[in-house]
Amino acid sequence: MSKFLIAVLLLSLLNDGNHVVTPWEDQDFFKSCPPSKCNKDGPVIRFPHRLESKDASCGAPGMYLSCSGEDTIMSHPIMGSCKVTAINYKHGTMKVIPLVESLSHCPIQKIISTSLSTDYRNTSVGSLSNSEDKTPYVDEHASLLCCSREFTPSAEAYNFVGPISCLSDVCSLSYLVAAQISVYVLPLDCKVAAHRIRIPRAYNKDDEYYEDLTFNERATRIINFSETTLAWSVRDITDVRIQCEQEGRHCGFSSQRRLVFCQRHGIVSFFRQNSPQ
Repeated sequence: MSKFLIAVLLLSLLNDGNHVVTPWEDQDFFKSCPPSKCNKDGPVIRFPHRLESKDASCGAPGMYLSCSGEDTIMSHPIMGSCKVTAINYKHGTMKVIPLVESLSHCPIQKIISTSLSTDYRNTSVGSLSNSEDKTPYVDEHASLLCCSREFTPSAEAYNFVGPISCLSDVCSLSYLVAAQISVYVLPLDCKVAAHRIRIPRAYNKDDEYYEDLTFNERATRIINFSETTLAWSVRDITDVRIQCEQEGRHCGFSSQRRLVFCQRHGIVSFFRQNSPQ
């Protein structure tokens, strides 16, 4: 090999930084883990997501999806089963509609009981070698207030939701409040019934401007089980994903090197259609 070719090869490796894979590693991953869909109009499923039926190395921990008929389904640690209607890989968001059982008259009660009874870690999911008991989906803390009379917050009303009528069996008047709210703005005839309730953090739209919604607006979407935009964040993956997507490339995972990499030769355009389950 000429010195010129060696220099070009070394330069290309340096340009790719630490996330360098050989051409055959690149080809092996995207051959073994091609993009999938549950139906021709459904969201594309690709790394860091994977179909549950695929090998674990095709996706990040906890980011598996499944097909139910032609629907794309995710299992959220708090909301349970949700239909996924869109996935935005560039911004790390997905639109979901929680699937509420016909007998469920109080979705927020399910969220509260699940949150308080489940010990799981959030947001900073470890590398791909870690177990699947962690969740990549971003959430936030809230507190449940029990009050003896109805009130309208005079300050920080955007940090309150309620009264929540379906929680009347918990206490007469229930309110969900942002965890960071000062005790000095709480009415004297209210008491905190539960601390550190984890609720999924809802976002306004599929872009980088996440802070358009107040706590009241975010929590109301979750309480009503409306279509909601959620975000994910996975340590050791998110930064690489952002870099890849900004360059118009997909990202993959090298099992040999235990690292995430950007696809070398642009974006693949083919999809593997899955049979309805």
